Amino acid sequence: MLQLCEKQAQELDLTFNSKKSCLFKVGVSSKETIDNLKLNGCDVYCLISSDILVFLLTRQSFKIDTYWITREFYAAANAICCHTNNVQELSRLHVFEAFTLPI
Repeated sequence: MLQLCEKQAQELDLTFNSKKSCLFKVGVSSKETIDNLKLNGCDVYCLISSDILVFLLTRQSFKIDTYWITREFYAAANAICCHTNNVQELSRLHVFEAFTLPI
C-alpha cells in the first residue's frame, strides 16, 4: 500500500518524509513482528514504547494524549521569562517565537 501511495505522490510531484512518519501497531496483532516499512527508500520508525499515548475509543477511532506538548511549551515559556528580565521586548518576543512556536 505504501508503494502505491508513494507512486501516486510522485505523479503529483509530492514526497513523503519518512523521518516524520511513524508506524504503531494497535489491537490483537500488535505483538506480531512485521518487516521494516520503507518510504522513499528510507525505513519508517516503528513505535514500540510510545511517547504519545494512544487510547482506543472504538475500533474506528483513537485519541492522542498531547499533555506532554503543553508541558514542554510552558516549560520553555517559563524558562524564557525567568532568564530575560532585562531584555528588550522585541528581542524577548523573537526568543519566544524561536523556542516556543516549534513545540
